[in-house]
Amino acid sequence: AGVHLRDADGGYNATAASHLPGGAEVVGFTAWREGLVLRPELAPVITGVDSLVKDRRRVVNREAGAEARRLLDRELGRLGADRAELPGYDTRAAGHFQVASAVAACLADAGVASEPVARAYGLDFVPLADERFDLVLPGVHLGSREVQGLLKVLASPWLLAQLASLPGYDLASCGDRVR
Repeated sequence: AGVHLRDADGGYNATAASHLPGGAEVVGFTAWREGLVLRPELAPVITGVDSLVKDRRRVVNREAGAEARRLLDRELGRLGADRAELPGYDTRAAGHFQVASAVAACLADAGVASEPVARAYGLDFVPLADERFDLVLPGVHLGSREVQGLLKVLASPWLLAQLASLPGYDLASCGDRVR
């Protein structure tokens, strides 16, 4: 499974892997920056979450449990801001692309999503955090031909070249056994 969840210690995906019966291995895939996506004309006035709160800008949010929502919550907590005071906080977009689509359609002023998605929609981006996306492979399947083939592909120059053509992704840990 592809996993993108921050652990309590600030790392990534080890907690998710620890919940699988029989253990699991975490293999790096990619990393990206996550932050506020906004229309270019709003870039001069929205410089961070503090601007959203101060100006009561409408946001499009993610569902509870999504790392993008947790990032917004951490930023609001850091600012001592009340979530209820942020218009749109209770919205629930299903993914990064849905956040960017809502912002591009002027349904919200900003939302938290990945930089590659912001670029794909021609939106401006205010970075808030570096995030990691890994693959969690169940221990029971680690020796299978399929998983061994997947591990070879992850380290292949062909895949790395394909992924490198997508702006905004960091491939430094692609194929590395993280845990």
